[in-house]
Amino acid sequence: MDNFNSFVPAALLERIKYGKGDTPVGALFPGAALFADITDYTVLAEQLCEQGTDGAERLAALLDQAFRRYVGCVHATGGEVACFAGDALLAYWPAEDGDLARALALAEECAQQLHSVSQAETTPLEQHPMLHVGLGAGPLWIARLGGIDGLWHLVVAGSAVRDAEAAAARAGTGETSVAPTADASRGAEYVIGPRAPLVNVGGEVQTAAEVSEPTVTSFVPRVVQEWVAEGYAAWLPQLRSITALFVRIEGLDETAPDALERHQNAVAAMLTVLQPYSGSSGTLVFDDKGLVFKLCFGMPHDSHADDASRAVRTALAIEAELKRQGLNCSAGIASGRGVCTSLGGPERQHYVAVGRFM
Repeated sequence: MDNFNSFVPAALLERIKYGKGDTPVGALFPGAALFADITDYTVLAEQLCEQGTDGAERLAALLDQAFRRYVGCVHATGGEVACFAGDALLAYWPAEDGDLARALALAEECAQQLHSVSQAETTPLEQHPMLHVGLGAGPLWIARLGGIDGLWHLVVAGSAVRDAEAAAARAGTGETSVAPTADASRGAEYVIGPRAPLVNVGGEVQTAAEVSEPTVTSFVPRVVQEWVAEGYAAWLPQLRSITALFVRIEGLDETAPDALERHQNAVAAMLTVLQPYSGSSGTLVFDDKGLVFKLCFGMPHDSHADDASRAVRTALAIEAELKRQGLNCSAGIASGRGVCTSLGGPERQHYVAVGRFM
């Protein structure tokens, strides 16, 4: 691994490259979104992890092979994987020419390909993951948030994302559900306008002359950076004891005029209070109900004997800090044995912990 490009969505980063390197940046554009989730993933992970190291390696290999195929389907239809959410992925197809129906058609073609490859047989001794897929179309909002200790998060939101994830929850195994709002866009022009200007928290429009964007590395999890720095050429699945923390943040609205500022304040506060407890910056994902912060304790290069206690203290600290900003949150914590591994391939991948605790 000579660089970290496969760990970031290059086209999305291109949209927010203008802006001072120490400020958050946001952009708005129309497009179609696809959310694909593995059915009965927890059962599959449990069954294999119970088999010890051999089972952990089989799980990692199975999921890695599956995600390589999924990424290939997205790229083959002109889309890009925006982010991974454990056993799921979010992809998008831009429609800046106003042809939202075409973007949705490409997403539908990708969904068909995803189901085809997910149903393809591997070997008689292996299970193959099945998917349920949701599609949405409309505004997509992306933002560069954080900047604490030189690390940034790329967040993808907007009604297209919310609708796609809600539709996926309604879809059965092997099915694709299209959000009603997306279906209504067929044959109709949907125009947000030219690519939205990129603004920082202060509301100033940034120009090319002010470019000083963070490097690709600043969007890559620290565990990945340290793994590569130690000279490893390939990922080795590890069976570890993991404590997972999920925090759902309530009260944020990416459509509000002050969306970028409020999201940045919330994310910066969380990352700051996190520092005494973990060297990781976690991940940020949007689902149909809002922004969710996910963090795994016990990962390589960030493991402690009191990880479960650290997770509880982190959750309480985050709750207290968000309350100061007038935001509510709910948190969930679970521990168990799981596999830490990289999923995907040279085009697009992510490092993740998999197991029932997620």
